[in-house]
Amino acid sequence: MNTPETLIFNKSRILYGFHKTKKHILEQKSAVLVEGQMDFLMAYQDGVKNVIATSGTALTFDHLKTIRRLAEQLILCFDNDEAGFNAVERAIDLANANDFNVKILTLQDFKDPAEAAQKSPGALAGLIKETKPAMEFYFERYLKEKVKLELPEFKKKIRIVLAKIKNLASAVERAQWLKELSQRTKIEEKTLAEEMEQLKTLNYAEKNAELRRNSPRQSASSLRESACSRRELICQRLISLAILDKDFQERINEHLDYFLEDYSLILKCLREEAKLEDERLNNLLNLISLRSSFESSILDPEKIEKEFQELLHQLRIEYLKEKRQGLTGLVKEAEGTGDETKVASVLKEFNEVSKSIQNA
Repeated sequence: MNTPETLIFNKSRILYGFHKTKKHILEQKSAVLVEGQMDFLMAYQDGVKNVIATSGTALTFDHLKTIRRLAEQLILCFDNDEAGFNAVERAIDLANANDFNVKILTLQDFKDPAEAAQKSPGALAGLIKETKPAMEFYFERYLKEKVKLELPEFKKKIRIVLAKIKNLASAVERAQWLKELSQRTKIEEKTLAEEMEQLKTLNYAEKNAELRRNSPRQSASSLRESACSRRELICQRLISLAILDKDFQERINEHLDYFLEDYSLILKCLREEAKLEDERLNNLLNLISLRSSFESSILDPEKIEKEFQELLHQLRIEYLKEKRQGLTGLVKEAEGTGDETKVASVLKEFNEVSKSIQNA
């Protein structure tokens, strides 16, 4: 049975929070894009109302089509580390190829947007006013060294920046940034233009479409985000619903055996209104609570009830699938040791679990 579309099982083309912030994006003609749901929730609570998130997945052409209906300016605010810089670079190239006005928000001493909102309320709004054009990001990333580079290394970095300029959809922008590059490197525009013409660039729209055709669809992820299993995602969503309605907490008790241990502990603390001592679990509960409070205003009771029932059903199936997977390993292990009695016993249990899945 296919899982219905829910807030947690959105397809990868959906932008998290877009339903809530699209009015602000339209009004400001600008969207602030962050990577994760926690970044989105914290930024939104901190007053950045035109924020959206890719939920930890790479930016896609479908995402950009959705944004472009409302805004031409895209402000990228990703994690302040090398992985974040690489993700920003990929996002810039795709957005530039689709003729967006791309700007970069630099987080300075903060590791990500969530930390900025938490440690310095209001800082993000100030940093948005100091955003810089995407090409400035490339100039600083590849041409900022004060030390004189050897010719091969210098040529390599120049070519990287030239490829980024060539990727720009607008001829006017290409001319502007080529002139800027000439002024910064003291190399004639004509020479740079000749070098640029020799470079091959990707057609990002076509490349992205090809990736979508050849790759399996991913569900929207949570926390840090694609690392979560399907069973974890279901546990998180059920707890989110239980926070909204205490009646769900009582009904969940009958299904606790299907929950992963961490989530069983969280449910126990919710039921007993106790404090979680484990900092990791406390952070997990805080994120689920934030998401729950954000989503509560957009769900009606009838839809919540249907989703709750379906999630319980899917949770049991995922539990049985994981159990069957474990039994597969036990069968191989018993076969390897020649223990025929154990093989027969495990196979019998394997068949029973398989029947339960089919009849679910």
